[in-house]
Amino acid sequence: MAGGLAAAWRFLRLDPDAKRFLDPRPRGLWLSFSALLLALPLYAAILWLDARAGGIARAAAAPLTMLIPAYGAGWLLFIALAGLIARRLGVLANLVPFLIALHWARVVALALIAFPILLIAGEVIDAGPGKGLLFAVYGYVGFYKWYVTQATLRTSPAASVGIVALEVVVFFGLEIGAAALYLAAS
Repeated sequence: MAGGLAAAWRFLRLDPDAKRFLDPRPRGLWLSFSALLLALPLYAAILWLDARAGGIARAAAAPLTMLIPAYGAGWLLFIALAGLIARRLGVLANLVPFLIALHWARVVALALIAFPILLIAGEVIDAGPGKGLLFAVYGYVGFYKWYVTQATLRTSPAASVGIVALEVVVFFGLEIGAAALYLAAS
């Protein structure tokens, strides 16, 4: 766990040696799923704080009991899609290190996203500047995940942008789907 988080923080600092902290073997991949245990409470806190701060309606549209499983399902769905894409791009040999790095990077990304939401919810900063800060953080998180993709999967810059965009679509799509199911059932 410590090696994966260390690598994720080093990727955040754009350290080209960050990969050396990852265990690229299948064992390392299985251990990287423990990042989900760190990510889920962060994700739940973000949803709760966002709803408390009057944020995006998706936080209040469905209970956490529906959104958290959708988030976990996003991890599995993205792995399957990333495998298909890696095969198509001819970088299947780099898939395991990419997934390991991405799993740990998601924890760091959620921590970054939680910070401005916490500032807004705690009324430390006004919602206007806070949303501007949150927008900037989302932009950096996108760049961060692009950098992780570039460093580990070793695709073209354009393909890396597409992979990061796919991850966003998968996770938000499942969140919206969970909210729609909740609203349809109510």
